[in-house]
Amino acid sequence: MNPDLFPVNDCLIHQPPMRMVERLLAIDEANVRCSLVLHDDNPFITEQGQLPASLGIELMAQAIALFGGYHCLNRGEEVRVGYLIGSRRYHSTRPFFALGCELIIEAHQEYLSEGMGLFNCRILERGNEIANGRLNTYLPDAQAELFSP
Repeated sequence: MNPDLFPVNDCLIHQPPMRMVERLLAIDEANVRCSLVLHDDNPFITEQGQLPASLGIELMAQAIALFGGYHCLNRGEEVRVGYLIGSRRYHSTRPFFALGCELIIEAHQEYLSEGMGLFNCRILERGNEIANGRLNTYLPDAQAELFSP
């Protein structure tokens, strides 16, 4: 699949400053690879110029959202809101990610049934894995009304 087919801004519902993923590098039916550079305008950067590694879960979730949004657009559908249900075994090799570093986020869809998905994810810096985890997600059907009165 062509990662340049749809701009990242069109694939994600997130808006700046909450949208942190910047570039789609590769995508196929079960995988996504995207990147970002940590800038000082990121609302989660500490006074010390660091992003807490716990926010790696959000970066992984945005990679999955990019994956879902791309595939919605590719099918001619509107991008839908998806939900992070939880994470399993998130681990980071460091407590913070440094300002100015380029992070590569990869997600592999292991399972999908009736909107429930399981993704294996990892974050790389300079080719080295610095965080990994498994995320459970839910993407409702376009016709579903989750919060009807």
